[in-house]
Amino acid sequence: MPWISRPFDYYGTSANQILEDLEQANDNFEILGNCFVNNDPTTGIAKNADNSDKVDGFHASQTPAANTIPVAGADGKLDSGWLKINATTTPTPNAIPQADANGKINTGWLNASASPLANQIPILDAN
Repeated sequence: MPWISRPFDYYGTSANQILEDLEQANDNFEILGNCFVNNDPTTGIAKNADNSDKVDGFHASQTPAANTIPVAGADGKLDSGWLKINATTTPTPNAIPQADANGKINTGWLNASASPLANQIPILDAN
């Protein structure tokens, strides 16, 4: 059935209420139609649909990319590519500790010592 932007007509002789209701329905149909390409909902294509997944002009995605809003995956976690970090086994400023091949974290990350000083964590010595 083709789209008709104002499908309702009134041919009766009743009071104005029915005519007013039909005019309101026609207005609503016309507003609806104006939201679609060619003002026709049967196209199934909303006007400005290219912006439908954007926030302030930025797309959202699970795939890391510049100028993109991160979206968690099915597991509820962000892809690790979203977090640009310097993970290393060697204590380095502005880096994240990473376990070595034996699953151990270098104690240098903890600023630890067998002879603790201020702001250090005490650890057992080799003895």
